[in-house]
Parts: sequence; C-alpha cells; structure tokens
Amino acid sequence: MFPIEKKEKEKAKYVLLMLGAKNDGSLDIERANFEINELKHSLNEYREVLERLVSIEELMVLSDRARQETLMQNNA
Repeated sequence: MFPIEKKEKEKAKYVLLMLGAKNDGSLDIERANFEINELKHSLNEYREVLERLVSIEELMVLSDRARQETLMQNNA
C-alpha cells in the first residue's frame, strides 16, 4: 500500500537537505561534522543542566524510561 522504497528515498532526500547537500547531491562532510559537533555540545549542556536539577536517582529513572521508550519505538 505504501511503498517502502519511496519512503526511504524521501527520508534520504530530507537528510541530505538538512545536512546541506552539495549541488551534485553529495554530502557536505564539513557541514555534517559541524552539525554533529554542535549537537554533541548541546546534548552535553542539556545533561549538565539535568545533573544540577535532579538527583542521581531521578536521573537514572529518567534514563531507564527513555531507553525503554526508545526500544519500544524501534520495535514498532
């Protein structure tokens, strides 16, 4: 009913758009690396804020719940 191949091609197209594909359709590695490093930096800042706001026990509960939710989404 919904062709998977088309969905995968559409996803790939959007990923290339988000990462800044070059005119020839290839991936701009420098920009992709920059984006990845920015995301890592943001995640580290978020983690540091969480560590200041919640106890280690609460953090472990949140971590376990996020892991379970991620596993459920991947199995769906």
